[in-house]
Amino acid sequence: MNKLRRVHLKKAIEFINYAAEVISEVKEEEQEALDNLPENLQGSDRAEAMQDCIDILCEIQVELEDRAAELEDDVL
Repeated sequence: MNKLRRVHLKKAIEFINYAAEVISEVKEEEQEALDNLPENLQGSDRAEAMQDCIDILCEIQVELEDRAAELEDDVL
């Protein structure tokens, strides 16, 4: 891989890592909101949807972090 493509790839890795950070922040905020739901809403469809969203965000965050690390280790 030439120098220019490496520079572009490094920038892409930075974007991927930034996206993972943003997703992590949103996930933490959603978890806090779920944790602070009133008792009468715990176990509700809304709480279940919030937990599903948290789970998906967690999976995406981990996947992005793993892929960025792979690129750094294997390509750069």
